[in-house]
Amino acid sequence: MPMTAPAAAPDSRAAILEAARQEFASRGFDGVRMEHVARRAGFNKALVYKHFGDKDGLFRAVLDAVFAGRRDVLARQPKDLGAALQAWSDATFANPDFGRLIMREALDRPADAPVRGDERRAYYEEQIAAVARAQAKGILPPNLDPTALFIALMSVVTLPALLPQIVGLASGEDAESDAFQARWRGFLADFANALARAGA
Repeated sequence: MPMTAPAAAPDSRAAILEAARQEFASRGFDGVRMEHVARRAGFNKALVYKHFGDKDGLFRAVLDAVFAGRRDVLARQPKDLGAALQAWSDATFANPDFGRLIMREALDRPADAPVRGDERRAYYEEQIAAVARAQAKGILPPNLDPTALFIALMSVVTLPALLPQIVGLASGEDAESDAFQARWRGFLADFANALARAGA
């Protein structure tokens, strides 16, 4: 009789991490209990502690995972400014928990002690340097402070996904509808062209 391979054990760490992402996004840091995460993941609480140590370690691991996704977007970012803005907007709509986690962090933790602050500061400095290079090439207006310009651009590409109720109130459209998405992508292309003209 042929032997069958045993079923692969579930990846408990990955399952717990995914459950924690959902819990932190919906409840915030202060509202999450390790038993909530364990129950959602289908494992016992002791296993959550074994993998992540404590709730702070678990939250750090969740933010590490979502920032890894953002680094992937950065690595694939198109060279064309309009396409790059659209790519970041699309990524934010595709992964709304990223924004929710960042907003939860802002609400639940001291502003001067963000999780993985040094690594995230380096991540943003990399993008600010890219903005400065685009200014030097005439792709973006050279007279604007590059750090402030980066913050403004980041706000433009994230706000509709993070605050869809404002989109609804301002436009009367669902932020995730095909109609609004087409309108928004068109705006981002026009916005990029306007910035390029100002930078020329």
